[in-house]
Amino acid sequence: MEGLTLNGGVNNIFNEQYYDWGAVRRSGGHMGLDTFGGQAGSVTDRSTAPGTNVFLSATYAF
Repeated sequence: MEGLTLNGGVNNIFNEQYYDWGAVRRSGGHMGLDTFGGQAGSVTDRSTAPGTNVFLSATYAF
């Protein structure tokens, strides 16, 4: 169909553990406890990016 664009892909195909810099909490010099009982600013598994995932999108311009 003219005007239809499909995009798709696979993110993190090898299921590597990595951290998104903008999502990792930093202590800012405060070493108190966070709400989960760990050190504030500590990097744990809950701070990692999601594993392998796929996406598909469609755009139609008329």
